[in-house]
Amino acid sequence: MSRTIDDKFRTVIEKNTFYFFNRSFEERYEGYLTSLRETLLVLKNQVETQGLAKEIFERLLAENENGLAALLALTGFSNESLKRLVTLIRVVDDRALARLSLKDKWWQSENAQFGKNA
Repeated sequence: MSRTIDDKFRTVIEKNTFYFFNRSFEERYEGYLTSLRETLLVLKNQVETQGLAKEIFERLLAENENGLAALLALTGFSNESLKRLVTLIRVVDDRALARLSLKDKWWQSENAQFGKNA
């Protein structure tokens, strides 16, 4: 028995999830993505003209609101993965990992008890 077109439309309306379009959100997000793209282009130009220097990345992270997001996009690394990695490095007492991550150069708060059983 063949279904009518009305039956098929009714099935779509009752069972399918529709994409909700929010123009305000789309415009804000497009602006954010444009900002990331521009940040990455500036970074690319700086690396091409000044060479690959640590100071370029330090300045990007310290002075640019979207610097970390741009670097994560560039590397393909997620924010969550970065946080997990930093937590692992801070909590685990592993010399090789500490040396690889330059853990001895990380900023240490005098009161920091992160990952410590105080």
